[in-house]
Amino acid sequence: MPNTQLTAVLFMVLSMVAYQISASFAKQLFEVLDPLTVVTLRLCFASILIILMFRSWKIIKRLPYLKWKDLLLYSGSVCLMNVLFYASLGKLPQGIAVD
Repeated sequence: MPNTQLTAVLFMVLSMVAYQISASFAKQLFEVLDPLTVVTLRLCFASILIILMFRSWKIIKRLPYLKWKDLLLYSGSVCLMNVLFYASLGKLPQGIAVD
């Protein structure tokens, strides 16, 4: 496997592990918070990480040229997916909800 493919596979595995760990933490938060609040916290934390990792402040001059409709539709669908997933985690065991 070339180096780029190995890197892609490692990032994918890291992504899967991070998703499972965040679901485990979220499951514990349901005793205190409702699923919508947990999703809001998760998405805010993820936004902060993305801003820092990809140095998003460097693209400010390109903001007028972004495809805002596509970006907002994608963001809304990710938010809805997370709300539904965490709502299912609040009612089902994690193994069943994840599969």
